[in-house]
Amino acid sequence: MVVNFKVFKKCSPNNMITLYMNRRDFVDSVTQVEPIDGIVVLDDEYVRQNRK
Repeated sequence: MVVNFKVFKKCSPNNMITLYMNRRDFVDSVTQVEPIDGIVVLDDEYVRQNRK
């Protein structure tokens, strides 16, 4: 059995923050928002530099 997933990737201009999501479109009604599934990857150096 083959499982196929489409993953959308978006990076910050400095490539320190990367977002992976399973879909691009989300429906936002006034009372509720669809659940958002994804992963945020932060560069270790970036986190250490900006930690206060």
